[in-house]
Amino acid sequence: MKDGSLLKFLKPRPEPVPATVHAEPVQQIVAIKEPTASSSQLGSHDGHKTPSESPFVHKLCKISNALPTSVPEATQSDLLAHFADPAVQDNPEISSEDLWEELLNPFLKDKLGWGNTNLEAAVRRGRLGLEAVADFVQYFVEKRGVDEALFEGKMANLVECANKR
Repeated sequence: MKDGSLLKFLKPRPEPVPATVHAEPVQQIVAIKEPTASSSQLGSHDGHKTPSESPFVHKLCKISNALPTSVPEATQSDLLAHFADPAVQDNPEISSEDLWEELLNPFLKDKLGWGNTNLEAAVRRGRLGLEAVADFVQYFVEKRGVDEALFEGKMANLVECANKR
């Protein structure tokens, strides 16, 4: 023995098993997509998130993407920036059935008014603007199971004002 230790000699060694499958190596083709849209366009507005199945969220994203560059980019001080982190507005202890009445409806009334408020000046582009609203709706519809029709009714005024821009 070269190293003088009996321990290597006493340890059992597994017998090699010959391969039973003769497979050719798999070639992987990696496609690199060039960015074709700005961060404020549909498909890239939510980065790592999956696309929404909600028609209302798609509508909000479409409106957000159609906003002209003359509409300012939202900042932290803008009204729609309050929608940017939906998990902050969530309370996991409240069931999805009670979530609308206890949290969402009062929050939306506080931020968007009672439906007769002119929100044209509040409409902004970007991830802190209308995109934040789309992400907010997507979060509560898909993660918490809130009916999207409730959001459609409450946000009809915002959608109308955004369409005017």
